[in-house]
Amino acid sequence: MYGFGAVACVLVLFPAKNRLERHFGGRVAPLLASFAANTLACTLIELAMGLVLNRPGPDGVLPLWDYSDMSCNFMGQVCLQNALAFGAAATLMTWVVHPKLAAFLRQVPEGALNLVSAGMGAGFCLLLLP
Repeated sequence: MYGFGAVACVLVLFPAKNRLERHFGGRVAPLLASFAANTLACTLIELAMGLVLNRPGPDGVLPLWDYSDMSCNFMGQVCLQNALAFGAAATLMTWVVHPKLAAFLRQVPEGALNLVSAGMGAGFCLLLLP
């Protein structure tokens, strides 16, 4: 789920942040609009994943996470507190982490990035072995 969220930050939320900056100008209005959009996107991702992966067992218990005891929850799958926390994390990713990481990676030679990528792919393949 977190990998899907990270990809969403890079492919959807970061470009949306850039559009908001062009539309509103300045920093405060785009930041607040971005936070609201990020919070909504993260909540929808968590709800969708919860409805698919976090189905109640025969005893009615949600196996992966259960926010039923938290205020402002929906079906035990999402709650306001986590929605705001995930929105803040996504905003930090789109406004600070991704731009700095992208700038750093632009300075690394393409061959080195390909080598690291191949090594990581091989490492994941090794994890699949019995």
